[in-house]
Amino acid sequence: MGYLKINATLISTLSERWRPETHTFHLRCGEATITLQDVSVLLGLHTDGAPLIGSTNLDWADLCEELLGVRPQEGEVEGSVVKLSWLAHHFSHINIHDGRTITKVYPCMDPSIHRRCPLC
Repeated sequence: MGYLKINATLISTLSERWRPETHTFHLRCGEATITLQDVSVLLGLHTDGAPLIGSTNLDWADLCEELLGVRPQEGEVEGSVVKLSWLAHHFSHINIHDGRTITKVYPCMDPSIHRRCPLC
């Protein structure tokens, strides 16, 4: 199962360049901001169509069983959070790479590019 590597230097640099009064990052190349489209692309979320609203009074173990085909045991779900160890145990055999080219969204995560990154 993959994981997200956090680049503390990049986060620190971006937080220093954030201007809360204008909601923008002040970079050498100019101002930049995060848009709803950016969030949609980075997280793979749909931003069109009807909004998802409603009750969250669900039995999350039932929902996991319905959607994933496996029911978490007591202690593997807390509220709406499923332990990653449970997910890894049951789904680590799934190959998430389907042969398409994967483009890195955050170039600073690659050590060979890190030195040339204009944000660092």
